[in-house]
Amino acid sequence: MNSSAPFPPSLPDIDLPPEPPDPSAARDATAPLWLCLFSVAGYCLQFGANLLLARALRYREFDDYNVAAATVAMLATLATLGLEKSSLQFLPGYQNLGQWPLAKGFLLFSRRLVVLVSLALAILTAICLESVLVLMNAGYHPAIPAAIAFLPFIALTLLWIESAAALGRQLAAVAAYRVLLPLCLVLLNGIVFLVVGELSAMAAVVVLGISWMTALLVLGRLLESRLHKLAPVDVVPQFDRANWAASSLPLLVQSLMLTVHGQAGVIVLELLYPNLPVVSQFAMAMYTGTLIIIVATATNRFYLSRAASLRARQDAPALRRLRRSRAWMMGGFAAVYLFAIVVFGRSILGWFGAEYVESYLTLIVIAIGAAVSVQFSTAPFNLQFQGRHGLVLIATASSTVFGVAASAVLGTYLGEIGVAIAYAVSTAGLFLLLGWAAGRQLRLTSAGV
Repeated sequence: MNSSAPFPPSLPDIDLPPEPPDPSAARDATAPLWLCLFSVAGYCLQFGANLLLARALRYREFDDYNVAAATVAMLATLATLGLEKSSLQFLPGYQNLGQWPLAKGFLLFSRRLVVLVSLALAILTAICLESVLVLMNAGYHPAIPAAIAFLPFIALTLLWIESAAALGRQLAAVAAYRVLLPLCLVLLNGIVFLVVGELSAMAAVVVLGISWMTALLVLGRLLESRLHKLAPVDVVPQFDRANWAASSLPLLVQSLMLTVHGQAGVIVLELLYPNLPVVSQFAMAMYTGTLIIIVATATNRFYLSRAASLRARQDAPALRRLRRSRAWMMGGFAAVYLFAIVVFGRSILGWFGAEYVESYLTLIVIAIGAAVSVQFSTAPFNLQFQGRHGLVLIATASSTVFGVAASAVLGTYLGEIGVAIAYAVSTAGLFLLLGWAAGRQLRLTSAGV
């Protein structure tokens, strides 16, 4: 389980020729910068949408919306079954070797399975979650099952983002996800508010679902055109279901635990302090403090896809250069980001309302944990792509259990700042450990161990 494995595991062991000069090298060099710019633009749009909702919704309504969004985010991660990350593992290798029957088979298999699983999850969760809330006297929250109803569209969108990125359309995929999606949120929420004169949690959730569906349509067209350009039209899909499922399962568990790690704070506070503004305050501090994670996630699509191609060619020197370039870029961004949070954090929170300024220290703690974690955010996937599933899963599971338990304990005594401390310590510790392990694995691979 922890032994090093060739990458990708489904591809034959062959000696590939040296990679020829790439005329798009200059474009690749600027791709991470464009991904950062798209992410920042999307963050600003999403920030505007959250600002509008915070101002237009009552506390209870805004809490419902945040809990619904956090719940569907965790479910979407589960519904993709790790196949979205597997696409970054398999598709670049299939493309390099011209194995388009397997590439098309993987895409067809992934789409069918994700839709079926998300439908089953949506029905089961909508029934169970609302039952639990009623039994705990937390009341009925219609926004939550309404958000869950859009789960199949959200899960399929997440799959197609990574698939398009794996086939070389990172910029277009991120633009659809990070710019088009929040732009729809801002415009549609604004239109509803202007026409109706008010917003409700239910209306905001419906807008959220429609925005995801819009992004899904664009990404579907993008993926279709990319395949039409690269692959022969008459290719008959081939399936390697057992290998794909076996490879995606560890990625699913790891991604799900990281999502729980990031979203658990809102849900824990909702259970500890129902009907109190602390939930919304923490949610906005969390969103504001994790901008850098949004940027890192976008750039990771470029780096992981590029690393997959280099690993298939066993080009260790190029892998080290890629790792260093990412470290310098994310390190510089993290320094600027933390400075901006410290200096302007109070003012930013104040835009949501005077009561949100109380979460300034929470924002600082979250931002520090996020800044540390993004330096090594590709490490878990790089380790798993090389067969180190056991290490990644044990470390992530331990960190998640610690983070959720610490959130419950510290949240009880310290409120939102306690939950923030639990998040920052567990997240930073996890990625520091995995970053060290990934660096060691790369050195061993370079030495031929």
